[in-house]
Amino acid sequence: MSYDAVAISTADLSAGSEFFQRSIESEFPWVAANVFDNKANRAFSPHVVTKIGDLVIGIIGLTGTSQNAVADFDITDWRQALQREITLLEKRCDILVVLSNLNSSENIEIQRDFNQVDIIVTADKKGKNIQPLVTPNSLLIQSGDRGKYLGKLDITWQGSSNWLDASSQSINHQKNRLRSIDSQLRQLERQQSLTGRDVTQKMARLQSSRQIISDQIVQKTAELAEQKIKPSNSYKSYFLSVIPKSTNGNVGLIVQDIKKSKNAFNRYRRKNIQSDNPALQVALDNEIIVGVTSCSGCHEKQIAFWNSTGHAKAYTTLSQQGQSFNLQCLPCHVTAGKIRATSGESELLYLLTLKSDRQTIGCEVCHGPGQQHLLLPDEITPMRLPEEEICIQCHTPDRDSNFDYQNKLQIIACPSDLN
Repeated sequence: MSYDAVAISTADLSAGSEFFQRSIESEFPWVAANVFDNKANRAFSPHVVTKIGDLVIGIIGLTGTSQNAVADFDITDWRQALQREITLLEKRCDILVVLSNLNSSENIEIQRDFNQVDIIVTADKKGKNIQPLVTPNSLLIQSGDRGKYLGKLDITWQGSSNWLDASSQSINHQKNRLRSIDSQLRQLERQQSLTGRDVTQKMARLQSSRQIISDQIVQKTAELAEQKIKPSNSYKSYFLSVIPKSTNGNVGLIVQDIKKSKNAFNRYRRKNIQSDNPALQVALDNEIIVGVTSCSGCHEKQIAFWNSTGHAKAYTTLSQQGQSFNLQCLPCHVTAGKIRATSGESELLYLLTLKSDRQTIGCEVCHGPGQQHLLLPDEITPMRLPEEEICIQCHTPDRDSNFDYQNKLQIIACPSDLN
C-alpha cells in the first residue's frame, strides 16, 4: 500500500518537528497548506500533483485549528491558504481534491464557497462513517476513524462541474434526506426550549445542509422538466466494516505489555505534576467543580439512582482493565473539566491528578459545574438535561454504534424530587 498524500491533524503535530523531519527525509508525502514553523516558513508541502491516466489531480492538505498551542508549529487561517492553492492549481489540474482535518461546518463551507474544489476527503474526529454528501459542485466523503472501516469510492469523471450519485439519483431520495433534517431541527428546537441552552450553531449547520439539498431538488426537477440533464460526474461509495481480530497468543502478550508499560510510565509522570499549577486548575475547572460527594447531601435519591448506572462505574472499568493511567481513555471515564479526548497530551496529563470523587462520570459532566448551585441552591439551578454535543464526545459511532441521544437520555435521567 502507498499514499499519494497524507494530511495532518493537530493531534499529529504533537509528535513534534523532529518526528516530521525524519519522515519527510524518508519521503513520506505529508501535505498541509496552512501549517508553518516558528520562523514563519512552510513546515510541509502545501499540495501534491499526481497523474492518473490522462487526468491531472491536485491534492491540497488543510489542518484544523486548535484552542491549545502546538509546539514547533503555527496553524494559520485555512481559507486564505486554500484560496492561494486553488489559484496556483486550478489551471494545471483537471480535478482538485482537499484532504481536510477541519470540522463538519467548515467542510460544508468549502462546498459552499470554493466551487473549484471537486472532492473533499475529511477526517473530522467527531464525525463518523458517512455516505458522501454531494452538492452540484463537489463531493464530501469520510470514513470512520481509527481504521474501523475500509472505503472505496468509484468515480466516473465526465469533466463536468456537476456531481450525481449513481446509486441514489432520484428526487425522492433527496426529499427523504430533507425530512430527516427537518426532524433533527424539530428535536433541537424542543431541546433548546426545555434546557435554554444555545444550539444555534448546530441548527445552522443543519439548515445549511438543508438549503444545499433543497437547491439540488429544484435543479433536478427543472432538468427533468426540460429533458436536458447535463452529463455529470458520478460516483458509487462502498464501506466495509473491519471486524477486530482477537489478540490471543504472542500478539495479545505484546499488546498487554505495551499497555502495562504506558500505565507505568504515566504513573511515574504523575509524580512530577505540580498540583498548584494555575494551568492545571483552569483545565480541570478545580475552582468550580465540586465533585459527586458534594451532591449527595441534598440529592440522596438521585445519587442512589446514579450509582446504578454505568456512568458511576466508568473509572472502575478502567482500573479493572489496568488502564486507569491511559491518557486516551481517561477523558471519557472521569469528570474532566475543560479537558476533552481531543486535548493535547500536556493537558491530558492533568487527569492523572484528579481526586477520587472526580474519578467517575459524575453529576457535573451532564449538569454543569456545581459550585454556584452549592452556594446558592435556591437561586442557581444546574442544567436540567445535557446537550447531545456533550454525549457524543464519548459516545462516538465506533465506541457506541447504537447510541441514540433521546433513548439514552430517558435511561440515564435521574428521578425527580417529586417522585
